[in-house]
Amino acid sequence: MPSVDSTPSRAASGAPNTGPGKPGSAPPSGGSTALAAPPEALAAYSAMLADVTAVAETADYRNPRLASHMKGQALTFWTQNLIDQHAKGLVSHGSPVSNPQVTKVSPADHPDRVEVSDCLDGTHWLKYKRDGGLADDVPGGRHISATAIVRQPDGSWLVEQQLIGAVGSC
Repeated sequence: MPSVDSTPSRAASGAPNTGPGKPGSAPPSGGSTALAAPPEALAAYSAMLADVTAVAETADYRNPRLASHMKGQALTFWTQNLIDQHAKGLVSHGSPVSNPQVTKVSPADHPDRVEVSDCLDGTHWLKYKRDGGLADDVPGGRHISATAIVRQPDGSWLVEQQLIGAVGSC
């Protein structure tokens, strides 16, 4: 999993497991009615992780799928990570585990922004050489992630910001 502090790690790709044993399922909202997020916002977060995971399997940083569920800083972050991975001849295999928790919904009465905290587990989302061998012997790990999902003028939801901490940050 890439980290904002540029600490190398072995995270990489595969369809995210967004719930206990439920690949691609909609993530929980944290159970708080005060922080109930529109399901479309959480679906956009899950879809963004699925997009990144799938594209990282080939490190195809030009794949238009990347822009399907994110834009702005988040899109730039993941595109740059994939450019770096491609330049090093690496691809990713496996699947991150996600358990997002809604931390803020604003405004509460008609949300247009949802903030999510997650502890992305890249233990089984690792980087490999194109020939199939592991890129290194550094195990994947857990990374804190803070994400902002924003309603667009057309009513869709896109991830606009995502910060990911170093391995062991959660």
